[in-house]
Amino acid sequence: MQSKEILNYVPAIGYSILLLLFMIFYLVAKWKESIQDRPKGLQEKMHLMATFLYHLMKKKNWLISSGKVRTDLMAVVPQKKIGEAEEEYYTQKFSFILMLVLIGLILALALSVASVNERVMEGNKIPRKSYGEGDFETSLKAEGAGGEALGKYEVQIGERLYTKDEADELFQKAKKKLPKVIRGENKSIKCIKNKLNLCSKLEGYPFTIHWDSSNYSLMDTDGTPGQQNLRESGEEVKLTALYTYATWKWEQVITVRVMPKDRTPEETKRQQMEEALRKANERSAFDSEMTLPGEVQGKKLSFREMPEDFSPYFFLISAILAGLFYFLKDKELNKQVEQRDQMLLLGYAQFVSKLTLFLSAGLTIRGAFHRMEFDYRKKRNHGLPESPLYEEVSRVQRELDGGVFEAEAYEHFGRRCRRQEYTRLITLLIQNLRKGSNELLLQLKRESGVAASERMDQARIRGEQASTKLMLPMMLMLFVVMLLVMVPAYLSF
Repeated sequence: MQSKEILNYVPAIGYSILLLLFMIFYLVAKWKESIQDRPKGLQEKMHLMATFLYHLMKKKNWLISSGKVRTDLMAVVPQKKIGEAEEEYYTQKFSFILMLVLIGLILALALSVASVNERVMEGNKIPRKSYGEGDFETSLKAEGAGGEALGKYEVQIGERLYTKDEADELFQKAKKKLPKVIRGENKSIKCIKNKLNLCSKLEGYPFTIHWDSSNYSLMDTDGTPGQQNLRESGEEVKLTALYTYATWKWEQVITVRVMPKDRTPEETKRQQMEEALRKANERSAFDSEMTLPGEVQGKKLSFREMPEDFSPYFFLISAILAGLFYFLKDKELNKQVEQRDQMLLLGYAQFVSKLTLFLSAGLTIRGAFHRMEFDYRKKRNHGLPESPLYEEVSRVQRELDGGVFEAEAYEHFGRRCRRQEYTRLITLLIQNLRKGSNELLLQLKRESGVAASERMDQARIRGEQASTKLMLPMMLMLFVVMLLVMVPAYLSF
């Protein structure tokens, strides 16, 4: 083997060395881990190697982001000891990685060995595929007599072709076989009632076959027999098969007889009716109206025109739209509830601040609610948009004016708001009403600070959501810009 041919095997040798190192690594892992029972399956062997690799990397302090992994594991699996959880996590990870590396090495070695199966033989000859096996493409590297590189070339190598004498001999055999092949489900080519198998290829022969018909209304080139104006005794049709191979051509004429199909009584009646309608149309072709046949086969006839009825489609569409509306309406309601909850959350900090301010000014809780409701109605009269929060405050005021106990009205308010923040606030107010407390203002100020912090968090989250929604339009704009830059550059070459 020449030295330049040996170079083709360098990748395969490299992969083999890596596989050998892989096996040595397994033996070292088995020895170091002191496993008494020999691992039986491949998965167990991978687990053994992964365990050894974990211990080695931990000892050398080579584990990447191990601190973050330990923190995450303590949150995810708090019931396990952190050491055991960490070892199990890394062992599973390394086991999968080692399996991927092993599979990759084996596949790479197999492909590398297959790729060096050179077709070039002594005397600069390369074997063709045999008859009918098709062409193939190969990459060739040309070198001069002195070993200088002359470039790489993609060469399409055709299959071996028959000589003219060999092709003539094959044609004589094919022309005997073809009538039997094209017959299909018909008993004989002299009694064609079903579709013919006018094939373009004949199995075992290299020819491509094209068809021509002497009467396309009775026999099309796809093999479908016609029945129009066909006599009961049938009619003959000449089919011409044009064989082509390489640059040579041959012809074969096959005569078939197309016969009327065997029909059921219903099909016979339908054919008679269609024939009567066709003749009636021909008779009155020059009249302003078509006179329909009055009878067929001695049976009197009457006709009714059947307009197209699209009502089922409209009903189906309306039913589908109704079903969609049913679910979309629920979705719309859910969206309204989400918007209401969001507005309640955003208005909570301001509501607590106002309540704290009014109580600090000497108003009672009831008076504070009354004042907030009064200010809201005044602003509504001047065009302020409706606020779900202050609509609930107005509802509390109406309940109080209607004689509902104060604590009960506040409790209703908290339930209707359906948020933890309002439940927490109402709990403070009701405790103050029932037990009394000098620390209400202090608690409200503390709650106001918490509410302000939560509002800032919500603002940050909404900003992140908005930026996320803008990602798709930005990517589309980037794609358009790339097209505007790349297409002219590509067309200029």
